[in-house]
Amino acid sequence: MLNAFYFSPTFSTKKIVTLIAKGLDPNFSEKDITLGIDSEFILNDTDTAIIGIPVHNGRVPALVVESLKKIKGNKTNLITVAVYGSRDYDDTLLELNDICQGQGFNIIASATFVAQHSLNDTIATGRPNKEDLLKLEEFTLKIKDKLKTPEQDSSVKVKGKFPYRKKPGLPIYPIVNEKCNNCGLCAKECPVGAIDFEDPKIINRKICLSCMRCFNICPQGAREHNTKPIAMFLLNTLNKFVFKGYKEPELFI
Repeated sequence: MLNAFYFSPTFSTKKIVTLIAKGLDPNFSEKDITLGIDSEFILNDTDTAIIGIPVHNGRVPALVVESLKKIKGNKTNLITVAVYGSRDYDDTLLELNDICQGQGFNIIASATFVAQHSLNDTIATGRPNKEDLLKLEEFTLKIKDKLKTPEQDSSVKVKGKFPYRKKPGLPIYPIVNEKCNNCGLCAKECPVGAIDFEDPKIINRKICLSCMRCFNICPQGAREHNTKPIAMFLLNTLNKFVFKGYKEPELFI
């Protein structure tokens, strides 16, 4: 059986992982781990799994690490995917693979894909695009071939360094505007419980991931960045240098 797991606050990672899964097995089992995992998943050596996550400051989000500890393999073939907003994925894929290998998985393929940036929709706008989806199809076909002809050494090597990149702070978080009607959906869907259920205008900035899930799911459009116009202008100017160049998907198989 093919099992697809994804942490996807803004749904881009979900899209990429499920497209790969459908290409491999239309009857795949799907598990969204964005809001955590209540119980363990134990897979065996006849299963295949896909785990997809977004890049968070060049690393695996801390919340994802806790969930991955509950997904266990027994020499289970695994495909790993990291999705990022066009700057760089740094050590994320290496860290993800190290964690999964420690959980008993045999990693047979890995890939990175670019998606529209969760904090700034002018960065990687429209990604994944047509060319990305062609790469995704190529990746899927190569995995199919590899699964048909298993090699003695099926492991893959990915980019990244250890010790992993130190996680920098990210002083951007969503705030509430006058459109908020206190429906509570944002509090219910926040992966880390940073939003107060009684008053959604209250956000615990210490634990907020800046994942922008609340920003994307709010039916009223009541969430916006805390960044002031002058700071956003400076950020956009910086982004022209930091996010320069077109980043291609990278396949490791």
